[in-house]
Amino acid sequence: MLAAALALATGSAWAQQSSGAKQTYCCTDSNGVQICSDQLPQQCFNRAYRVMEGNTVIRREEAPLTAEQRKQRVIEERRRLEEDRARREALRRDRILFETYNTVQDVDIQRERAIKEIESGMVQAKNELVDLEKKRQELAREAEFYQRKPMPNDLRSAIRANEADIAAQQSIVDSKRRDIDAVNARFDEDKRRYIQLLRNAPRAVE
Repeated sequence: MLAAALALATGSAWAQQSSGAKQTYCCTDSNGVQICSDQLPQQCFNRAYRVMEGNTVIRREEAPLTAEQRKQRVIEERRRLEEDRARREALRRDRILFETYNTVQDVDIQRERAIKEIESGMVQAKNELVDLEKKRQELAREAEFYQRKPMPNDLRSAIRANEADIAAQQSIVDSKRRDIDAVNARFDEDKRRYIQLLRNAPRAVE
């Protein structure tokens, strides 16, 4: 850092002699005293300083960053990049909205279509549950005959398989319900944002 400061001061001094303009280097030292010289004073090394011609400041140089300041600058740069990424992503989503929907009604139409597709799979799973429940009741009646004697292994296995099938189909039904909630939430947000974009869009001059 000392070598860089000396090089800067030497180069500036040469430029000063070449142009004929008198330049002064000023900074405030650790005691709060202003130090000025026609070359960068040693007290100004690693400190912020200004270069002046007469009473005019022609350049300002910041003090080298501390380790904590460098860390903070990295954090700020990451935050800036993240904000820029989020802004570009928001613009991309807005563009997709206009490419997907022509009117607000299109949002509701596509919502209904998506939900009907999910409900179709849910109906199938519910029908399977009805059949499995009937099978469970049949197996339960059959198991009543073995309350006081060992139950055959094949019946025991059938009961366990039935219970597993019921749990699997119920899981499918629950998953479909969550899918419907997610679809409604997505289309609600699409509709809200689409209406907002339409309101903010410039109106054509009639």
